Amino acid sequence: MEKLNFDKITLRKFAIQMGIVFLVIASLFYIKHREVILPIAILSGLFFLSASISPLLLKPLYYVWMKFTAFMGWLITSLILAVIFYLIFTPIGLLMRCLKKDPLDLKIEKSKPTYWQIKVSKEYNPLDYEKQF
Repeated sequence: MEKLNFDKITLRKFAIQMGIVFLVIASLFYIKHREVILPIAILSGLFFLSASISPLLLKPLYYVWMKFTAFMGWLITSLILAVIFYLIFTPIGLLMRCLKKDPLDLKIEKSKPTYWQIKVSKEYNPLDYEKQF
């Protein structure tokens, strides 16, 4: 993880963002769960107050939050890659093995004198280089 920036501007932005997030959460709870609005709104107010008075008070919380988000980013990335691998690539590989397909021509054949594949020569036209894709 790159070095964290603990200047006042960064900490003030963090406090304002957290204040807005908790204010939105309090607004969402206003509809059905009114008993939890007050603690969340107070927490939102504390973040806004800290942003305006002394953002440096949030330095330890900012550090812990950034480490937590870095860990969550690593975890979610690993989970997504694992799901893609096991739900997409593994079934395709197993299906290719069952059908005895070898699209990369990796099978070793002792009877072959060489694995060199001769390229068929073709007359090239300048129009072949236009709109290639």
